[in-house]
Amino acid sequence: MKVYEIKDKDLNNAINRQFSESGVEQKAFRYFARANRFIAGTATAYNPEFILTNLFRDFQQALTSVGVNLKDSKAKFVANYKKAGQALIDANLPFWLSWLRMFYH
Repeated sequence: MKVYEIKDKDLNNAINRQFSESGVEQKAFRYFARANRFIAGTATAYNPEFILTNLFRDFQQALTSVGVNLKDSKAKFVANYKKAGQALIDANLPFWLSWLRMFYH
């Protein structure tokens, strides 16, 4: 392992502060990263519409990829996709039904 000594005081300070956890830049970065994750979540994970549209988009992309790479496996892929979709519905149906009951009753 090589060790380099930085004799320029300003350069040394800038490099060492870049990796410090208590720097103002790090705190600002963490704050905006948290806000960014929340905004991204409202568009994806917290949005019920996204789940359905993303499911179809992923299906099209995967079917195209499988068709290009493995020509004989399209039917097997579709059969497995149906099983996976049913498992997803079975796992999440009680959750979505509870939300529907809140808004329709």
